[in-house]
Amino acid sequence: MSRFTNAVASRPNDLPPAWDGLPVTWGEWTIDQVFLCRISDDAGSVVPHREPCPACGAVEALICEGHTASRIRRGTGNVVAFGAGGLSLTAYRCRGCGLDHVHDGTWLWQLDPDDYAGEGSWA
Repeated sequence: MSRFTNAVASRPNDLPPAWDGLPVTWGEWTIDQVFLCRISDDAGSVVPHREPCPACGAVEALICEGHTASRIRRGTGNVVAFGAGGLSLTAYRCRGCGLDHVHDGTWLWQLDPDDYAGEGSWA
């Protein structure tokens, strides 16, 4: 098995099932032409920037868009996501080693093993 396959196969979920307590709906992975870092210029625009993977140096990535509900309703043991206007997330996965980062619109977060567990990622 490759380093990429080992890293991804060992995770309980492909991406965090929740972000700061809100369930996440993730789309499909596609090939990204720009890797990991999207920075704002002085005018506040988002500028694509090619950045090598900090773990293996690869510059090829996969990208996956996700979103959360705006809030959740907790009832009789069930959690129901509802409401529009949730957070948009963009996940980047290194095609060399499987390292994941998620951009939440403000910050770029490097995921650690706990982020893939049932409770998801918390800041």
